[in-house]
Amino acid sequence: MITAQISVCHGPSPWSFGALVSLVTRSPAYHCVVAVSETECVSPEAEGALLREIAHFHNVTWTRFDYTDAQREGVVSWARARIGRPYSWFDDFVIGVHCLTDWPIPRWLGRLMSNDRSYMCSELAACAVFFGAGLRPFPAAYPGEVSPADWDNYITQQGWDRTPVEA
Repeated sequence: MITAQISVCHGPSPWSFGALVSLVTRSPAYHCVVAVSETECVSPEAEGALLREIAHFHNVTWTRFDYTDAQREGVVSWARARIGRPYSWFDDFVIGVHCLTDWPIPRWLGRLMSNDRSYMCSELAACAVFFGAGLRPFPAAYPGEVSPADWDNYITQQGWDRTPVEA
């Protein structure tokens, strides 16, 4: 069951924003979505957080959180409530500077980036799991500091099958 799981997308199209994300974060991962059913997901994009068909995304790897029914429902309802929120370009900029320069993100800035007004993809995924299920996959980081590369590394650390599969 993929409902409430996080998908990490790999292999962006050349000359796309996803390709820039992959280049800057030095990772094949470029986007994350939250499954809100077996066929739909919430996907933060330039236009804002959109409800999309999961089949829209290719070359994806899913988390395998062992949710209770209440946690799964919490993740889904939390993510659905964020549909329409604007994209957080500021968070992308800060993470990009951090990745390119190795400058640490100050705690106050990470906290500021993690507001409930706008989301980038990996931030929405981290918040959905934390606020919806009470799990904290990135205990040392605020959600606004989390990149798709971080999710990709988390999947590897958990020992989950990292081989991307077609959705």
